[in-house]
Amino acid sequence: VLLPKLQEYFTITDSSIALMSTASISSGVVAFSLMFCFGDQLDMKIMMCSSVVAEVALHVVSLLCGPTQFWLFVTARSCAAFCGALFQVSLNVTIGGMYKGLSLTRAFTFLMIVDTSFRIISQTVSSYFVTNSSLSWKASALVPSLLSLPLIVM
Repeated sequence: VLLPKLQEYFTITDSSIALMSTASISSGVVAFSLMFCFGDQLDMKIMMCSSVVAEVALHVVSLLCGPTQFWLFVTARSCAAFCGALFQVSLNVTIGGMYKGLSLTRAFTFLMIVDTSFRIISQTVSSYFVTNSSLSWKASALVPSLLSLPLIVM
């Protein structure tokens, strides 16, 4: 639902959308690799908090991009995806250190359910804003960031 609006706003083609998706996926792989190599030297709680704050900030920065700044948009979104991946890895490491055995299995199962639920709710609300609202596509793109704000408070 959002992709046609992005194509119209930035006047880009399908290949540019594919490039944007590839850049986001690649940044997640880089984040995982860096955490694998250097994760033991980092404080996971600080990493979790700072990565959520940075992800939300980068999402907001990407929405400030004008119609001629597609590459800045892609860069900001890729960096936000990188921060999101850092959060996911550091959360998994933190949970892995807190629980053992069957409790660890339950914790990861709960985390998977919460993550899936968040994605479904986020996509549903975002799609609703895009299709049933007079607001800009940028308003619907803010939904995931706004739903992440409780994580910052915790």
